[in-house]
Amino acid sequence: MKPSRTEKLQDAAHRWMRTASEMLALLVGWAGILTAAGVTAYQGFVWLRAGSWPPFRTGDLISVPPTFLAEWIGARQLLDWALDTPVQAFFILGGIAAALIFLRLAVFLDPPAAK
Repeated sequence: MKPSRTEKLQDAAHRWMRTASEMLALLVGWAGILTAAGVTAYQGFVWLRAGSWPPFRTGDLISVPPTFLAEWIGARQLLDWALDTPVQAFFILGGIAAALIFLRLAVFLDPPAAK
């Protein structure tokens, strides 16, 4: 049986959304990795010029009030640890996580098999 025009349009829309999700995953993943490489290159430049490696922590990017999770001591320690990690880890892990989410979306948008 020949597919109808509506089925053809739905199939084309599914293929387009899957391709867009895959491309977005690739873009976001590489953006995170390249941003981390750029931060490391900047730190290397400062180190070569000044002779000391400048710390650049995730907490420098994200402002969290000191009263946030004040009663939850373990959660606050975990948050403090996360904010004390180098910003490169934040960008790399964030890029990978976002890429995996978009790849999962691409698999979800996979068009159904033809009968």
